[in-house]
Amino acid sequence: MEQILKKIYKSRIFGLISILFFIAVCMGIGAFAAYVKHVSNPTEQAVTYFRAFMQQDYDTMYNLLDKKDGYYISKDRYKEIMQKTRESMTIDSYKINDPRKEDGQYVVTIECTDDETDSSQNMNIYLNKKMHLPKLKPDYKVDIEKMLVKNLTIKIPQGDKLTIAGIEITDKDANITTENNIQIYNFKAILNGNYKITCENEYCAKNTLANVIKKDMEVDLTKSWYTANDRYTSKITNSVTDFINKYYSAARNRSKSDKKLMAFIDDKKLQKSVSKQ
Repeated sequence: MEQILKKIYKSRIFGLISILFFIAVCMGIGAFAAYVKHVSNPTEQAVTYFRAFMQQDYDTMYNLLDKKDGYYISKDRYKEIMQKTRESMTIDSYKINDPRKEDGQYVVTIECTDDETDSSQNMNIYLNKKMHLPKLKPDYKVDIEKMLVKNLTIKIPQGDKLTIAGIEITDKDANITTENNIQIYNFKAILNGNYKITCENEYCAKNTLANVIKKDMEVDLTKSWYTANDRYTSKITNSVTDFINKYYSAARNRSKSDKKLMAFIDDKKLQKSVSKQ
């Protein structure tokens, strides 16, 4: 009888330990799930982006963007757009809504209120989730697809270099191919807006202003005329300026023994002829 009681007692202890162990495992799984859910929440990144917008810290905003391969997102152009947007909004108070999912992306809507006019505007921040194993915490990047124009093609003569708004374009910014002595730059996407597009070689350049606002645009600089590029124009201007300065310096300090200079100063007809050239 005593042995039976001992067996029952041991079995109950084992059962109790098993139950406690099961509860501990469940609590651990629950805590882990809560942690993963917490670190996976994109709200923190959206708030960082929004606060940078409020403080007009456009460099921080730019660094939070999802810059995909083949997407040309000019930092200057982006900052210009954000600055104009910020200046157009009066934000006295705001409400951050819970994130939601749309087409595989997270969206955090922030309601911005102008107390004076009692009006509000919504700022939707789209975020792409980036996992980097073995890290459990994902990274979130701000997606600005709605500000981009897809599939821009620019053609220039082979051997020239391409600049957009003064920034030289390389194969890191676009897919570059060559066909029939024409260099073709294909951008998967680019920020919408007006751009000065230039192709140039050592002496000459071709320029155009392009309003990039629609999909599948093409800018062909192979059919336009060359002009002296900025560097060569500067050299010409500097040479002419130097010549004029030397001439006036010589004229101010002219010596009657300098027959050629004196002859030029006295010859009005020759001066008029030179000024017309």
